[in-house]
Amino acid sequence: MKELELISQTTAAVVTFNYAEIDATLNEVLKKYSGLLFTDETVAECKKTIAELKKGKKSLNDFKIKTKKLLSEDITKFEDQCKLLSDKFDTVIDPISVQADAFEVKRKEDKQIALQTIINTLTDERFLEYKYYSQLVITEQMLNKGAKMKAITIDLTNQADLLLSQQNIEEANIELIKGKVELANTQYGVTLLNNLYLRLLGDGKDVASLIKMINVNAEQTKIAAEKAEAEKIAIETRRVERADKLAADNLEKERIYNERQNELAERRVLGLEKQAAEKLENEKNNQLAKEQFIKEVSESKKGTVPEKDTIFIRTYKVFGTKAELEEVENFLTDSFYSWSV
Repeated sequence: MKELELISQTTAAVVTFNYAEIDATLNEVLKKYSGLLFTDETVAECKKTIAELKKGKKSLNDFKIKTKKLLSEDITKFEDQCKLLSDKFDTVIDPISVQADAFEVKRKEDKQIALQTIINTLTDERFLEYKYYSQLVITEQMLNKGAKMKAITIDLTNQADLLLSQQNIEEANIELIKGKVELANTQYGVTLLNNLYLRLLGDGKDVASLIKMINVNAEQTKIAAEKAEAEKIAIETRRVERADKLAADNLEKERIYNERQNELAERRVLGLEKQAAEKLENEKNNQLAKEQFIKEVSESKKGTVPEKDTIFIRTYKVFGTKAELEEVENFLTDSFYSWSV
């Protein structure tokens, strides 16, 4: 496009008016009001003076606005003409700019797709996990037109190789930690889990510290388990001792009870034997007393004809307490009656 040659003819705006005359007159007019005091006696005069001064000030301001407007008419016309010319440029520039913007957006989208394809290839070839391939990020700088695909590909490849190295180190550390946990479990006879140590490894804790922690935890776990087992054995021992003591106490109580029962049984046997002997002795004494009684009666009645049915046998049922029945038995015995139970 041929460069436009703009030619303008301008004349500097010049305004002249009777400034000196008005300045001198205004000084004289305002001088007589400079010492005016606002009092009750001068209220009306002061207000009139203020109104006159404001009127004069307004006339000066109106004159300024009117004169400025006349001077700016050419400037306003010039600005409007320039705007019309500028609009003509815009009618062509705007559609082209829209296309240019759309083209740039499409260019960036195509480049981003191409870069993402490169990242996917690098990820698949190296079997990177999400934790690592998610660090391969397409930056705004890569999408710039000046950024060459070859240089970007080299940079992404270097990043992928570095991430693969980090992933391999992490996998090796994971296997190392698992092996140390398994070794500690075997050595100390405990069952530590991998989860805690692998989580700490993922949080950035160094391997040496984790290995030391595994050994310390395994030893502490073993000590705690042995202490718990010892306490369990002690509790079981105390339980067995209490059970044995209780069994021994029960045997002793049973022995004492059996001895008492045997003693009571012997006493009952002796009592029954004594009672039987006493009864037999009573029966014997009663029989002797009866025979003696019969003998005495027979002797006292010698030479007489004995009466028929002189001795009678009757059965009585006597009810009373043990003491009362014993008293009856004693009476019958003391009276030489022959009786039996």
